[in-house]
Amino acid sequence: MKLLQQGAEAKIYLQDNKVLKDRIPKSYRHTTLDNKIRTSRTKREAKILTKAKSIKANVPSLIHTEKHILTIEYIKGDRLSETLNSYPKDKQISIMKKLGRQIARLHKNNIIHSDLTTSNTILQNKALPNTPNSKHLTPNSKVYIIDFGLSYISHKTEDKAVDLHLLKQALQAKHFQNSKQLFTAFLQGYKSKESKQILERLEIVDSRGRYKHSK
Repeated sequence: MKLLQQGAEAKIYLQDNKVLKDRIPKSYRHTTLDNKIRTSRTKREAKILTKAKSIKANVPSLIHTEKHILTIEYIKGDRLSETLNSYPKDKQISIMKKLGRQIARLHKNNIIHSDLTTSNTILQNKALPNTPNSKHLTPNSKVYIIDFGLSYISHKTEDKAVDLHLLKQALQAKHFQNSKQLFTAFLQGYKSKESKQILERLEIVDSRGRYKHSK
C-alpha cells in the first residue's frame, strides 16, 4: 500500500489499483463523536459520488465504503495543476471547455464540489500510436473531477456561483499567465440556459471578493 497524499482530513493510499481514502481521527474530539463524524462524512461523499456517476459525470467509481474508509477507482492521468501550463494554449482552452461541461453537469444535478481547483481535476489523455509529442491532446481525452470530501447537495444559485469563484481564484493563483482566457474557455463549456442566473450571481460573488481584498 502506497501513501499518495496526506491532507488535514484524510490519508490517500493506492492499493491494487484502487484508491483508499482514510479519514484521520481528530484528537480534540471525543472518540465516539469523532468516529460518528468521520463515518457520516464518508457516507455523504460516497452518496454524492454515486449520484455523480449516475448522471455520467467523469468521476471515480465508488467501490466500497467501510466506516471512515472510502475505496474508489484509481483514475490514471495527470492533475491539471501540474500539467495544464505545459500544453499549448489552444489545448489548454480545449481542456478547460471539457472541465466546464463536467461542472455544468454536476451543477445541473445540484452537486456542489466546494473545493474546485485544478489540483482536484485529472486529465486522462491516452496517447495515440506513433505520437512523439507527449502534449498531443487526443480526441477521447477526458477531464475527471476528484476529491468530493467537502461536497454537498444544494439547489442554491449562490452555492454554484461560489464553486465557480473558487475555480477562478485557483486559476489566478496557479495559472496566472492566462487565467482569464482559461476561465473564459471554462465558461464556454459551462454555459447553458440554466446557467444564466449562476453567472449573474458569480459577478456578485466576485465583487464581494474584490471588496474584501481592498479593505
